[in-house]
Amino acid sequence: MKKSLLILMIIGNTLFVSLRGLDSDSKKVLMHYMLWYGDSLATEDDSLRHWKLGHTYHPLIGSYNSNSWALVTYHALLSHSCGIDGIIANVKDEYDEVSFNKLIETIHGIYEYDNINFNYSVALSYDDQGITTTEVARNKFRYLRDSILPVYDNYLTYNDTAVVFIYNYPDAFLSAQDYRSAINDVFPDRTPKLCWNESQDTVMDYIDVTYSWVQPYAGIWDKENGTNWGKRYIEDYFWRINNIPQQNDSELLFGCAGVWPGFNDTSIVDPDWNQGRWMDRQNGFVYDSTWILRNNYNGILPVRWIIIETFNDWNEGTQIEPSVEHAYQYLDSTIKNINIFKQTDIAIDKNRYAAAIQIYDAGLLIEQSKRDSIQCYPIYKNAILRYIRDEFEQSMEMTDSILNNQCLTTTKINDVDDLIATIETFPNPADEVLTIKFINSEIKGIFDLKLLNTDGKVIRQLTFNKSMSTCQYHLDIRNMPAGVYYLVLKNEKYRYAHTVIVK
Repeated sequence: MKKSLLILMIIGNTLFVSLRGLDSDSKKVLMHYMLWYGDSLATEDDSLRHWKLGHTYHPLIGSYNSNSWALVTYHALLSHSCGIDGIIANVKDEYDEVSFNKLIETIHGIYEYDNINFNYSVALSYDDQGITTTEVARNKFRYLRDSILPVYDNYLTYNDTAVVFIYNYPDAFLSAQDYRSAINDVFPDRTPKLCWNESQDTVMDYIDVTYSWVQPYAGIWDKENGTNWGKRYIEDYFWRINNIPQQNDSELLFGCAGVWPGFNDTSIVDPDWNQGRWMDRQNGFVYDSTWILRNNYNGILPVRWIIIETFNDWNEGTQIEPSVEHAYQYLDSTIKNINIFKQTDIAIDKNRYAAAIQIYDAGLLIEQSKRDSIQCYPIYKNAILRYIRDEFEQSMEMTDSILNNQCLTTTKINDVDDLIATIETFPNPADEVLTIKFINSEIKGIFDLKLLNTDGKVIRQLTFNKSMSTCQYHLDIRNMPAGVYYLVLKNEKYRYAHTVIVK
């Protein structure tokens, strides 16, 4: 658990007091995370699961399985490197619970690799649809008490007390009073803080924290143009958390501001779910605007945490995860806004994204037994450690050897000069011809160029003699399937590895 630390520093004649590790004062950015996806590796009944229900946008890495540790590693590392402090995992049914166990186990494993640089939390968000009685709620809380909190010290806390999120459907399932009764019964001491979506008058006496959720004011959607993105709703939420608790003679600890890029359930094939709700992203305007409203907030009740809604709900189109349609636009925007919110200086680095995808694909090869785990997993772990420390090029060196099925030869990599700063690859994404340009004309020699798919199979190959006078080479990629590929360029002295997207 995080402990408070008081540091006194005397510089010149001035006394500085530094408070570190105070949960009550720290700003956090968390992301709502869906665990309900399956793929062909799942059981027949669960195959594809929520993917088959329809989605407007498409993951850059393709459809995936929420039960995959390689996927969890990718999502956790990628989001953490962008400044996100943790995951709020949505749990409704048994499949979600299995995925949650995989998620928290995997993230805790990374945390134990380096708990200094990877300070990343996980929290449960119980979806009210899966909790029909107070006894079911008690059972859920008992599991948290007995199987999660004693084992995983990176579970999300506030003042060293666990936080539980409830995604509630008003007047449909359990009430805030029901949840308060259940959690008090299970936790007579050190009762977890209850974080509730919405801010109805009737719930304030029973909750500790409230968070806003993506929607327009009063549920009035502009289904024709998608222009109602929730500005008035957010402003109303800020007013309510500063006024309603006073009327109810209750006290909130703080507020959680939701930020979102948009909403679109029009591609969902389930007629009960598809309500034609659309909130146009407006090319990033909505996402930035929801952040700006929080960063301009100056109410009495502190709004210490921000919840990104969501990282990967592809069905309702609220995801910021890299997509075929938007690439890394929303991660770039996340970094920019987190830098403002938390006063950090995270850089926009294209290698951050490329290295994360390579970690995912290398991990997937190990997970699917397409690579020898004894030989490759130590290299994979090394790639993770490099990534956590923002050494993205070095991380790609490690995963490159796994993707090329050359785990035994990776000890030679350090003897090879990296070309990362002297090569340009464009366009990216590309559709017809990929150009490889040497910035340093003095580099010469015979080079072997390979383009590999995510299974490590060579799709295109080119050998050329680089002279001082020729600095550009072209690779024909016409008729190649769209997706993520790896460009590997090397000879006995130089090497270069880069992720390429073919559209």
